[in-house]
This record gives sequence, structure tokens and C-alpha cells, in this order.
Amino acid sequence: MSKRMQRERITGKADGLLVIIYVVLCLLGWLHVWSAAESQIRPSPFDPTYEPGKQLIWMGICSGVALVLMLLDTKVFPAFRSFAYAASLGLLILVLIIGQEVGGNKSWIVLGSSIKIQPSEFAKYATALMLAGFMSTQQFNPRINKQWLWVFGIILLPAMLVLLEKDTGSTLVYAGFVLALFRFGLNRALLFLGILVAALFLSSLFVQPWLLVLLIITVAALVWFFVFRRNKQSLWPMLLITAGLSAFTLAGRWVFDTVLLPHQQTRIKVLFNPDLDPRGSGWNVNNSKMALGSGGLAGKGFLKGSLTQLKFVPKQHTDFIFSAIGEQWGFLGTSFVILLYLGLLYRLVWKAEAQRSTFAKVFGYLVACILFFHFFMNVGTTIGLAPAVGVPLPFVSYGGSSLLGFTLLLFTFIKLDAHNKEVLR
Repeated sequence: MSKRMQRERITGKADGLLVIIYVVLCLLGWLHVWSAAESQIRPSPFDPTYEPGKQLIWMGICSGVALVLMLLDTKVFPAFRSFAYAASLGLLILVLIIGQEVGGNKSWIVLGSSIKIQPSEFAKYATALMLAGFMSTQQFNPRINKQWLWVFGIILLPAMLVLLEKDTGSTLVYAGFVLALFRFGLNRALLFLGILVAALFLSSLFVQPWLLVLLIITVAALVWFFVFRRNKQSLWPMLLITAGLSAFTLAGRWVFDTVLLPHQQTRIKVLFNPDLDPRGSGWNVNNSKMALGSGGLAGKGFLKGSLTQLKFVPKQHTDFIFSAIGEQWGFLGTSFVILLYLGLLYRLVWKAEAQRSTFAKVFGYLVACILFFHFFMNVGTTIGLAPAVGVPLPFVSYGGSSLLGFTLLLFTFIKLDAHNKEVLR
């Protein structure tokens, strides 16, 4: 085999559309990190001491990482999964010991005087590798419930460590992994059960829990009497489900009152009543919606957003960068960004479904669901449809750790997809 053929076999043919969307989103992010970081004394977007310059450096690092991923043999990823997963768990534990608290979350490891690393961003990549590796083995059988316990264990272990860091936003993102599992045999009744549990938790914030428990018992009794009465074997499952939902309703309210911090409780309440804390937790969301609305159809123009430039929306270069885009480019600009993400997600799912390797197929769906969850939560926060839990917009929000984590996820799948035709069915 010639050296040229060897190089082609190693690099494969990357999906050009995915790479183009990645580059466009990164450039859009860099420009709007600059616009949102503006002050009266305008810093250069290339100045490494300011956020735009730092983001540009991270973009260069991520480009190098993407190139290295494309040069690796695809066999490296499943072989590397256990080490990556163990290392990520070790870093999450290390954060709890020596981590620095930023914004109420103890989720950062500080290197030197200015470099901060957020291990939870890399843990998502390691968890995706571990899940794809486990679910692609011959021992995995989706019909065996015990197998799913291992799958949920892989997800819950890093999620619980992130929760101990008081980073609820990153913890919620792990729900994206569960969303992908329904494609690979997870009982779809659990999706309905999950929605019901979430509805009960939110309802318990506004209705006395004992009233909800009474409602659950009444509905369960009616369902059993009119639907399952003739099937005596259904009695015990119905009793267990009723007891479980009732216990969760009571426990959910207890967790909200005793486990969640006051600012986390307020963020959830503000989601349903923005006027509850207009100068506190409601300030960001209300001003974000104001900035989006003020952009109109075509926006005020780049670097001309008054609310963006005057810092009316805090964290506008990170959590609320979508509102900066909306004020400067209006409905047309935000629609363009949303279409980019929809195109990225559609392409990922389409490519994942076409994979011959089970590892690549599972990994592709996991990447798509994680990106979707980030996109939905971030945009939902800016328009008041999701609580402000600090979830970055993929490839656009400022942050080196998040950009590197998303790059690892995306380009690992691009590499796997590049060699899809070489995989035997």
C-alpha cells in the first residue's frame, strides 16, 4: 500500500457540511463574544487579554484538536473509552477537592493565573465514548433490564459528581444522553413516565403535595377499575407505580426546599412568574427578551445594539449570547442561527442512522442529543421558556472548555463517519 493510500485510509473523507456549519458557528460566536464584551474603550478582537482574543486562541487550539482527531485511527476511540471515562471521573472528584467556586458553582480547576478548566465539559465526551462502547458490545442486549441498569449507571455517576459541584445546568444536560437511548431499545413508556414525573415535580411547587398525592391515587384507582380490573395481575404493578409517583411527589418538594440553593429555587419560580424577582433572577431573562424584541426584523446592526453594548443583560457573551445576536441582527439573524443548528442536528441524525458500526451509530445519536439539549436550554432561557441554569450555546458562547468539549464530540463523530464505508455490516 502506497503512502498516499495509507494517509487516505487514516484521514478518510470528512463531511464537508458538518465542518462548514462548525466553522460558521465558531466565527459567529467569536464576533458576538466581541460585540457583547464591548465597552466604551473598545478592545481589539485579537487582544489575548480580553474575552474575544481568548476565544480566538481556543478556536485555534480546537482546530488543532480537530486535525489530530482526523489523523487518528478509528479503533482508538472505543479502545480509549475506559481510560477517558476514568480520567473524567477523577477530574470531577479533583474539582470537589481543589476546585475554585465561580458564580456559586465549584466546577473549575485553575491553572496558573488565568487559565480555568471545567472538567464537566470533558466528562460529557468521555461518557458518550463509554456509552457507545458498552452498547456496541455483543454482551449488550436491550431486552435485558439489567443491561439498562449499567447504562444508567454510566450516566448517573458523572452526573451526580457534577451535581455535587452545584452545577445544576451541566447536570441537566445528562438528560440528553437518556433521550438518545430510546433509539436503541429503551422502553418508550419511560419517556411518558419521565414527563409525568417532571410535571408532578413542577406542580408540587404551586400545589400542596398531599393534594397531588390524593389526585394520583384517585386517577390510579379509576384507571385500574375501568381498564385493568379484569386483569388481577395488574394490581401490584399499579400499586407500585402509584406508590412510587406519590413518594416522588413528596420527595420532590422536599428536595426543592432543602437541597436546592435559594438562587436555584428562585430561577425555577421565575420561569413561571418573571415578575417575582424583577431585579434579581428575573432581571436577566426580562432584559434578554427586551433585547431580542428590540432587534425587530433585521436588527440594529453589528456593534449597534444599545442593550448589548450597555450591559443590560449580564453574561451576554456566555449564557445570553443569543439575545446579543437577536438585538444586532433581529428576527432574520436569529432565524439564520436556528436554521444552522437545525441543519447540524438533522445532518448528525441522518449520518448517525447511516453508520454501519454500532459504536459510531450510538455515538452519533449521543452527540446529536447533547447538542440539541444545549441548544434548546440556551435559546429557551433567553426567551423565558427554560430556567436560567447556565447552559452554553454550542460553539457560540464564550468558554474554552465548552468549545473544546463540543469540538471533541463533533469531530470524533466526523472521523467515525469518514470511515463508515470501510466497516463491514
